[in-house]
Amino acid sequence: SPLYRAFESFAGVGIFTAEGEDWAAKRSEVLGAFASAGLEPLAAASKRSASKLTAEIDAQLAMLPNVEKGATGRADGDGVEVDMLPRLQRATLRATFEYLAG
Repeated sequence: SPLYRAFESFAGVGIFTAEGEDWAAKRSEVLGAFASAGLEPLAAASKRSASKLTAEIDAQLAMLPNVEKGATGRADGDGVEVDMLPRLQRATLRATFEYLAG
């Protein structure tokens, strides 16, 4: 994704930009750091990021024509496709930066 490529030029090839076996190796290297630091702050940052992502998606769905509220009260897009990868990548980076910045 363009967002990850831009991040890669800033941060280099690391756990957030690596893929496949390289990613798995980098992930195992950092697991120890997360275990010693505790995951509560990361979980809280992830929840805040997920809430922002959900609000962004709901706002975008509300602007689409012919999107009605279903029985669950949530928008049911009939045949509407949304590329979620960039949004999920931004949410992941948002939570990670918040966690690392304290």
